Amino acid sequence: MLTRKKVMRDYVDLRVQANALTLSDHAESGMLTKTVATQTVLWGYARQAITQEPNAHAPALFVQAINELIDSFGRHVPELVLLLVFVILDLDRPRRGLIKVSQKSLVELQQPCMQIRTRRPRSFRLRQGLLNT
Repeated sequence: MLTRKKVMRDYVDLRVQANALTLSDHAESGMLTKTVATQTVLWGYARQAITQEPNAHAPALFVQAINELIDSFGRHVPELVLLLVFVILDLDRPRRGLIKVSQKSLVELQQPCMQIRTRRPRSFRLRQGLLNT
């Protein structure tokens, strides 16, 4: 029979190994299966402790610690999501960051707009007698 300390050590080892794996490595390694099996054993120890001493503080704290330990596994933002957020933030700042967005099309659009602004409207020219009618 495995001791609680041995199971905890094994679980810590699994967590360290899991952090070193890429997403594709996780699927191939069987890490998730091993981790879930170890979590099940740990949760069994927690249930046993609270059943034996339901009113004591130590078992309640043990159950809380095991619950948080299990809940924290896999609680991270996937790398792809982080990359997409980075790209979106970088694109939102076109003059800074790694991705530079050319302002050429905006400058080209500005030129005709400037020409329109400098021309006086037809009604203004008519009032000033500038147009031959």
